[in-house]
Amino acid sequence: MVKIVRRLEIHGALLAGLLFALHPLCVESVAWISEQKSTLSVVFYLAAALAYLKFDDSRKRSTYFLAFVWFAAALLTKTVTAALPGALLVILWWRRGRIEWKRDVQPLVPWFAVGASAGLFTAWVESTLIGAQGAGFALTPVQRFLLAGRALCFYAVKVILPFAGS
Repeated sequence: MVKIVRRLEIHGALLAGLLFALHPLCVESVAWISEQKSTLSVVFYLAAALAYLKFDDSRKRSTYFLAFVWFAAALLTKTVTAALPGALLVILWWRRGRIEWKRDVQPLVPWFAVGASAGLFTAWVESTLIGAQGAGFALTPVQRFLLAGRALCFYAVKVILPFAGS
């Protein structure tokens, strides 16, 4: 993470890396065997992001292929990493102040397609094979929006006060 933040020339990269490494917010990802997928997916996600940023500077096909392989590994570990192409577009916009179709979006189209496919497959597996159905999963769009807002507020408080009650 520190390498990526330094590559983006963000001041305080070391502090950000230390906070990420030491903050107890996601201790379950390291402590619980069932959550190792989260830790592993972060490694692949960050490797893919770093490789893609190198590709963006060099435009070498081999670097692009390596970044895509890291992204595929992240998706195979945890499909929530499908958001990486969108995050990369935000980073590219932040670096240049604009997004160009041919330079910025076109190389990420396959990433969006693979990420969407992985997400749809995960949704199918969870609803069909795991049984994620019923009243607890039948939320309206408004309820989903409110639930997402609650999650954002919960984690914002936990970042500042990690030991506060739930």
